[in-house]
Amino acid sequence: MELREASNGEELLEVEKRLDREKRKEEAKSAQVAERLRKQTSVFDIINKKLGGKGHTSEDDADDLKQKPAVNICSTVLQKDTAKNLNMKNYQISENIRQLEKEVQKMEQAKLRQSNNKAALGMINTKLEAKKSELQKFKEAEMKVQGEQQKRRDTKKYCVF
Repeated sequence: MELREASNGEELLEVEKRLDREKRKEEAKSAQVAERLRKQTSVFDIINKKLGGKGHTSEDDADDLKQKPAVNICSTVLQKDTAKNLNMKNYQISENIRQLEKEVQKMEQAKLRQSNNKAALGMINTKLEAKKSELQKFKEAEMKVQGEQQKRRDTKKYCVF
């Protein structure tokens, strides 16, 4: 009887299909809302992530890796890359360097602020050293890419007839 009332003159199979569709849409919406609520983080989670406390999870590490994609700078790969790919790699590396320099500067400021807190100072120092070594690696990679670009420019100059 309910199906007949809901049909309003439509065929029963079409009504059942329509009700199933509506039910699936509602389930999908509720799943999206549940996912959104699960992903919401509190202010304390953000603070813990920045300070490297207990709230630092593997998902946070994955977010950090997404920010700085690895660029393959092996000399054989650089020689085989096109000029466009070299330019893209150079740009990516320079953006990573710029971001790391900002992070190092922020850590230096945090180090000055936390000069009286030995525990925080030790943690900041270890993170600062790690960032500086990462920055050095990116600078070396940038030099390799720029060297390959310069080598190509030089050979292009020499090959003019």
